[in-house]
Amino acid sequence: MTVTEPRIDLVHDMDDLYAAADLWRTVWGGTAWPVQASLLRANVHAGNYAAGAWLGDRLVGASMGFLAHPGSPVLHSHITGVLADAAGHGVGRALKAHQARWCTDHGIDVVTWTYDPLVARNAWFNLSRLGVTVTEYLVDFYGDMPDAVNRGQGSDRLHVAWDVSTWSDEFEPAPAVPATADAEPVVVLHDDGDRPRSTGATPGPDDVVAVALPADVEDLRRRDPDLAARWRHAVRDAMADRLGGPDRPGGWRLAGFTRDRHYLLVPGDPVTASPSDPA
Repeated sequence: MTVTEPRIDLVHDMDDLYAAADLWRTVWGGTAWPVQASLLRANVHAGNYAAGAWLGDRLVGASMGFLAHPGSPVLHSHITGVLADAAGHGVGRALKAHQARWCTDHGIDVVTWTYDPLVARNAWFNLSRLGVTVTEYLVDFYGDMPDAVNRGQGSDRLHVAWDVSTWSDEFEPAPAVPATADAEPVVVLHDDGDRPRSTGATPGPDDVVAVALPADVEDLRRRDPDLAARWRHAVRDAMADRLGGPDRPGGWRLAGFTRDRHYLLVPGDPVTASPSDPA
């Protein structure tokens, strides 16, 4: 079966901007727009990034970012969404490739964004396909969100930085692995039949720490939102203080994500988003 390649273009005119805003509302559900077309219009007019992905004549994905860290070459990618029925066409990766090329054309070396640490497919894509660096764990970053995906689930996020200065279309980074990968990880959170279970293990200062994720937290939120919320708090308890964030010193860094859905943490300070902005 031939898989259609997506076409990626910048979006400028109002028809496309409305279509992108409507797509994000469809992806996240609910009645509110995650980003309104008027704000997207202002963002684009100010010289920021916005692009759409088309399969044939149909818009199936869109991404928006804005310049961050004044005085340093960083783009913050605020939102990227792909329609569920467009899966399998490489839309997400094509959007990121286009974003990387746009950044290098504009003298931007680093792209940052946040993602929900509970979504295993996003963890694999970000860490093992793109090779991003996790810079901090942000507890309830957006507050209580009204959309259908996040409502009642808290909004913890991992903040990541992606170095695009060496990007090429052939670039395919090797998954990040801990220097002590031969050691058996100490599992502190286990997936016990879709239920989070703390093992009570106490890692030593040189150990690799493993933190499990549920197989499909998005499906779990539909079936059992209370259980999904338990996963939120269990992963937060296992990772937030170790990785650090606002008012938390951390002392560990996220070194990889395994095919069996475990984050791997090792001792060491996280890398900052930009050499010129240590925050």
